[in-house]
Amino acid sequence: MSRRQGQNAAAAPAGQPMGQRAPTSAAWRSRIVAEADVDPRTLTAHPQNWRLHPPGQREALGQVLDEVGWVTRAVVSRQTGRLLDGHLRVELAVERGEITVPVTYVDVSEDEERLILTSLDPIAALAKTNQEKLAALVAQLGERRADLVAQLQISKGFRAGSGFLKDGKTDWKTEDTFYSMPDWLAPKWEAASDVVVEFSGGKDSTAAALWAAKHAEGKHIVLAFVDPGVEFPGMSAHVADVARFLKLDYAILRPPPKLDWWVWIAENGWPSILHRPCAMDFIHKPWAAFVRTKPPGNTIVITGSRAEEANRGSTKSEQSPLDSLGKHAKDYQHFAPCFSAQKDLLGRLITESHVPLWEGYEQGFVRTACWCCPGQCGLQAAALQRNYPGLADTIRRWEKRVGPMQPLNKGSGANGGKTFDDLMKTGQQKEARCRAEEVSKTSAPPNANA
Repeated sequence: MSRRQGQNAAAAPAGQPMGQRAPTSAAWRSRIVAEADVDPRTLTAHPQNWRLHPPGQREALGQVLDEVGWVTRAVVSRQTGRLLDGHLRVELAVERGEITVPVTYVDVSEDEERLILTSLDPIAALAKTNQEKLAALVAQLGERRADLVAQLQISKGFRAGSGFLKDGKTDWKTEDTFYSMPDWLAPKWEAASDVVVEFSGGKDSTAAALWAAKHAEGKHIVLAFVDPGVEFPGMSAHVADVARFLKLDYAILRPPPKLDWWVWIAENGWPSILHRPCAMDFIHKPWAAFVRTKPPGNTIVITGSRAEEANRGSTKSEQSPLDSLGKHAKDYQHFAPCFSAQKDLLGRLITESHVPLWEGYEQGFVRTACWCCPGQCGLQAAALQRNYPGLADTIRRWEKRVGPMQPLNKGSGANGGKTFDDLMKTGQQKEARCRAEEVSKTSAPPNANA
């Protein structure tokens, strides 16, 4: 008698069925053959991996890894050396310069690899939600993690939406359709007197401003930009330049006078990159207060939201009410003209329009944001050190006072937190690899068959 059969015989004596189906086959095999910590750069993505990872999912997973670290291993086929699960985790580890990642090796055939790739995530997605248990669990997480839970939209069913993956979306806008006015919006646009563009100075909000300017006739359109006090030098002047170029109005908004960034940091420490309470206090609230000065029901809000940037499973659309407006969200019609536009299209439209583009992109920065944001990536930190070494030193001085920028992330700071210098070195290493790849491409010998 096998161990499994013996356990069942003991649990259910003859004549006393337990209401459970008797085993009809041998015990499940374990295909796990080894576990190890492996250099992520040596791992190979499976060429038939069908999963795509939009920026929203990448950010959410990165935040969880920053918060709690590794709790599950990547899965690798022993026979072929290919990844079967954990592609995104490995990609993020490479980007962050992690030395090793935990790996489980399984001994499966190539045909079984395809079955695992096809079924692993979809089977997990079939799970239903017990709303009462979920609500109780979320309540115990605490406010600091509430933002991530909201992003995942678990209560609405993770993966319930299309996921906004590139290959799963069929209505991407083109040069010919980007500036078109949606039929549902046309009568509302005609009746509206005010239009507020949520403007950050970045590429997505610039494209949204272009759309608004195209339909500006008879409307008072304003680019609303919030300066929390630690924006990149000259960013407000860039906002004014864009507004003048597009012949629109602009507003430079700021938090209430008593709300100061450095006082906030001194009292609270660096904001969590998971919850980011600073964004609500220093950006969303001032912006929402400005919107509420406009007539409800007669004002349209334009944002640069894009489907590619949405979290996987998000149910939002180009006209979803804006959460940042709180209880007033339904009072203002929202439209995101970039929602179904891909990043490369927006880049071409901006270039063709000759609208001023933030100089930081040419300096190596990858996004507009507070220069001292603890959630910045390595490339952003490297660009800050190169272009604004004084600001980088300011971050270092404050790290001496309140600790490393990312206290929960593995690094060289006190108690293992990751410092600005840790981020900067990761970015410099990535820049060096990119330069080496470019040199390799340009110095490669011509194809003899060409």
